Amino acid sequence: MRNKKILSISFIRLFAMLCVVLVHATGTYISTLPEGGDAFQKYHFLNRIVRIEASLFIFMTGLVFFYRYYAQEMTKEVLKRFYKRRVTFIVIPYLMWAVFYEVYGLYIGYRDLAPLQSLIRILEGDSYYHLHFIFLIVQFYLVLPLLVWFSQKMKWFRNYMWLIGGVLHLAFFLLKVNVDWITYPVFLSLIGPFLLGGWVGINYDKEKAKSKSKWTLPIGIFAGVAGAVAVRIHYHMYMTGTLVIPPFIGNLPRFVYLMVGAYIIFRIAERLSERLSQPKLNFVNHVASYSFGYYLIHPFVLKEVARWVPTHSNYLFHLEIGARYILTVGICYLIIRIFHQFIPFSQIVFGKLPALPKKSQHGKSVEQSHVSSS
Repeated sequence: MRNKKILSISFIRLFAMLCVVLVHATGTYISTLPEGGDAFQKYHFLNRIVRIEASLFIFMTGLVFFYRYYAQEMTKEVLKRFYKRRVTFIVIPYLMWAVFYEVYGLYIGYRDLAPLQSLIRILEGDSYYHLHFIFLIVQFYLVLPLLVWFSQKMKWFRNYMWLIGGVLHLAFFLLKVNVDWITYPVFLSLIGPFLLGGWVGINYDKEKAKSKSKWTLPIGIFAGVAGAVAVRIHYHMYMTGTLVIPPFIGNLPRFVYLMVGAYIIFRIAERLSERLSQPKLNFVNHVASYSFGYYLIHPFVLKEVARWVPTHSNYLFHLEIGARYILTVGICYLIIRIFHQFIPFSQIVFGKLPALPKKSQHGKSVEQSHVSSS
């Protein structure tokens, strides 16, 4: 098992976390701005182009786990430790927040008291609009040992994981648009970024070196163009109805954006991790370590912030959205930091958190070295 810390992971995690909050903070444009107007189209573009965040989290998950476990035999002891950590740092916090959002939904009048329906929503990741992603992540955890085993035993699978993932990703999308029984999140909907991340994890040293390649910029431009095309297709297909093409064809630019975009952000993150000073790296690592907590709590904070910062259908909208975003990011950090610093067992609320720096005899903080944990 490789224990060397991948510094770029913190940058990917931080960027994805900020994108998640931005998606939900700007989402109110649909009900506030005049449909079809210039501002409406710009916010639609912004809201859709940052929706690479789920792909980034999945890509990062595949990268970290294949990096750590590819060279290790998946014994019963390893599997036991793996799933124990997943239950402790993912499942238990999820269940706590799912129950919280069920109660919160009652408080704000979002739903009626119905215990059986609440239980079903909790089991399906449907207690609040963002929790379906945790349901998806758990599915990846269940199949991860099998996929790692495939990569260890089958050279063709190991060498072409990114291609196999892409084919499965597109095949599942084609299946989903042609049948109506898939109504809940299924891990195959993001298997492409996951296996691409896994392939990068297995070949990490080679891929890290490629971050300095002259092709990084052209590939990044290509990913940006694919994302812009995907956003425009979505706008004309689903917002205005002025474009009628098969959904599979319409989804191809988005698929390219999710795959190539995640890969190029990895390359950029590698360059940043090499160029930033140690104090700046420490700051990025610190904030990024709260990313899971951010994901769990930010809808609640954003909803409460929105009570105090309403939006208007005029020039003030830009300032109000900016204020909502900044306040949400800041308040989420403060809440998680307070729990981390002062509340015992805060990890069962916000997932795995880094060890707090120890105090020396002279009262100064002593940073603890650590490796990327899984």
